[in-house]
Amino acid sequence: MKKLLPFTLIMGFLIIATPAFAAEYYIDAQNGSDSNTGITEDAPWQNLSKISGSVLSAGDTVYLKGEFTPAATVSLDSAGTSGNVITINNWPDETPEIKIINGNSFLVNGNYHDFNGLTFHNDSVVNTNSTAISYGNGIGFSTVSECIFRDGKVGIGGAGLNGFFNFKQNTFTNFSNAGVKFESNDANLIIENNIFFNDPSGSSFGLYLVNASLVEIENNTFYNLGYPIVAFASSSVDVYNNIFSSNTAAINTTVSGLANCNYNLFYNNSNVGILWPVQSYGSLAEWQTLGYDANSLEEDPSFISTTSGSENFYLNPISAAIDTGTAVLGIAEDFDGAIRPQGEAYDIGAYEYATIPEHLQITQTNPKKLSLSWDETCTGCTYTLSYAINEDFTENDNNLENLPATDQEVTGLIPAKPYYWKVKAYNGARYSSYTESLKAPTKPLKVKKIKHLSQYATGESVKIRWKKYKRIRNYRVLLYNSKNKKIRTIKIKKTRKFVQGKKKYVKKTIKNLKPDKKYRVKVRARKKVDETWYNGKFSKRIRAKTL
Repeated sequence: MKKLLPFTLIMGFLIIATPAFAAEYYIDAQNGSDSNTGITEDAPWQNLSKISGSVLSAGDTVYLKGEFTPAATVSLDSAGTSGNVITINNWPDETPEIKIINGNSFLVNGNYHDFNGLTFHNDSVVNTNSTAISYGNGIGFSTVSECIFRDGKVGIGGAGLNGFFNFKQNTFTNFSNAGVKFESNDANLIIENNIFFNDPSGSSFGLYLVNASLVEIENNTFYNLGYPIVAFASSSVDVYNNIFSSNTAAINTTVSGLANCNYNLFYNNSNVGILWPVQSYGSLAEWQTLGYDANSLEEDPSFISTTSGSENFYLNPISAAIDTGTAVLGIAEDFDGAIRPQGEAYDIGAYEYATIPEHLQITQTNPKKLSLSWDETCTGCTYTLSYAINEDFTENDNNLENLPATDQEVTGLIPAKPYYWKVKAYNGARYSSYTESLKAPTKPLKVKKIKHLSQYATGESVKIRWKKYKRIRNYRVLLYNSKNKKIRTIKIKKTRKFVQGKKKYVKKTIKNLKPDKKYRVKVRARKKVDETWYNGKFSKRIRAKTL
C-alpha cells in the first residue's frame, strides 16, 4: 500500500470533529427574507450577503436553498478552528445553485471553511472572469466536497495557501481556464474522486499547480480536456489511480514535478505526457522511459456514455479500469460514496465498479416458495433479485428491489413451474451487471384426494385414483404389504386424466398382485426439468385389497 502524507490524518480529524456552541443559519433564495432571523428553517434569510464579512463564528453551519445570483463577492472573513469548522452546506434534500458573476462567488479569508453539496454555474463560459471559491493568501484547512462547478472560468482557486486542503467527489465541467488553480507556494493538497470533463476551448486545465508541494491526485476521471494535470515548478506531486481519456496531453510537468505516478489509465490522448519545456511523449511506453507509470495501462476505460449532454463515467463490466488500481491509504470510498475496493483490487478512476454477486444458489423449500442465497459483494450493498418464467425475462418478469440481505425467500410462486433467476448488486447509486440466469423450478404439490376404487378390484389388481395437478405427468407409486414392508416401486411416466363432476383425477391400476391380500399405497408427483427430477411430498398411505 502506498504511504500517504501525514496531513491526511489531520484532515480526517478535522472532518469528523463536532462543533461546540455552533449556530445554524438558513438562506432560501426564493422564499426567504433578509428581515428574518435566519436561524430557523421557517424564518430563512434570502441573500448570501447576510453571511458576508465576519458574521459567522467558529462551528457555524449555513444551509442554502434555491438559486442565488450574488450582487457582490461573498467574503468569509471569520475563521473556524480544528474542532469547529465553518460549513456552507446544501439545505437537506435541496440542490442550491449559485451563479458565478464577474468576481468571486466566495472569497475565503479565514481558516477552516468547508463547502458541501453546492452547484456553481454561469449561463455560459462567455463573458465571465470568475472563480467560484477563491482562497486568500495564507489560508488553509478546507474541504470542498460533492459540489458541481460548470460554465465558469475557474472552479476553485488561490495563491500562497497554507495547505491542508481536500477536494473530493466534485464535478468540474465546461470551464474556460481551470477546474482547480493554485499558483504560488501552495502545500498539502488532496484531490480525490473528482470528475473533470469537457473543455470548450480545447486548452483549459483540470488541475493547474505552480510551486505546489505535497500534492495527492488520486482516483479522478479526466475526460475531453486540454491539459488534465499541469504541475510547474512543483514537488512531491503523487498521481495514482486516475483515468485520462481523450485529452490533449494527460500530464504536464517540469523535471522536478512528479514524485510518484503510477497505476493510471491512459486512452486516446494526443500525448500521454509533456515534460516542459519541449519534450512530448505520445505513448505510455515512451512516457515510461522516464520511470513513470510502470504499472499503468493504455486501454479503453469503457465508460457507460460519453455522448455530449448525457455523459456517464460509470464503468462497463469490460472496463480495463476494474481491479487494476492500487490501494491508497485514506481513500475508502468513491465519487458516489461507494466502498472501495469492490473486487480483487481498487478500480482506477472516480467510480468503483459494483461487483457482480457470485455463487447464486437456490433451494426448493415447498411448492410455492424458493430460498435463494449469494455471496455478499460489499458491506452496505443492496440487491435486486429478478425472476421470470422464460430465459429472456420478457414474461412475468418480477423484481425484488433494495434487498439488504443475501438470503431471501420468495413466496407466492406457481407449483411445479420452472423459473429463471438473476441478481445484481447496488453500492449506493452504482450497480453491477446481473449474474448469469439460473433455472430452478418449484416443487410439485403434495398428492391429495388419493382413494382406492374398490369397485374395480380383482384378484390380481387394485385401482387407485388421486387429484390431477397442472404440469404434472410423472408420478411414483410405492406399494407396501400389510406389514408395511415396501414390496414395489412403480414409475408412472404418462398419465391420463378423467373428470368426475367438476374435478380432475388420475387413475392407476396396479397389477400382478396376490388374491385376497391387503396392501398400502402412497403416491408423489414428480417434475423433470432438464436432467433433474424434482419431487413433491408423498400422499398419505391408503389401504387397498384384492378380491
